[in-house]
Amino acid sequence: MLKAFVLSGWSPAIDEYGGEILANEATKEQVRESLLRIATADEEERKVRSAASYVVSKIASSDFPDQWPTLLPTLLHLIPTGTPTQSHGALKVLGDLVDDGLSDDQFFGVAADLIKVVYDAAVDDAKKSTLRALGGEDHDECSHAKFAY
Repeated sequence: MLKAFVLSGWSPAIDEYGGEILANEATKEQVRESLLRIATADEEERKVRSAASYVVSKIASSDFPDQWPTLLPTLLHLIPTGTPTQSHGALKVLGDLVDDGLSDDQFFGVAADLIKVVYDAAVDDAKKSTLRALGGEDHDECSHAKFAY
């Protein structure tokens, strides 16, 4: 339900936009922060975190960085410092963001910081192997996107 609401009524910048903005800025701020918290939470089920991650990336495609300047710094902080579940959630959001949410200009503006944090997660022996693998996947996506042009 929330996914449909965001996709159809968030912003004309989202491909699935239905033609009418359904939330004011205060509500959007609450939704952004709540979804990011769910996507990177320890206590939520994996499917719930994954769905929240997808919606966060859709919102970010229209709101980052102007209306959501804290998104990337939050993700880049959680990856090395969060619990394994939080780090995994942050990497998932970051992967969705790189795949669908960032324009080329946005990506190239943050690529160096993004690649460093993801690379460090991918090679950190203290991280779980699945977390390191996810970090490696995101690093590959970032590297290919950066050098594809």
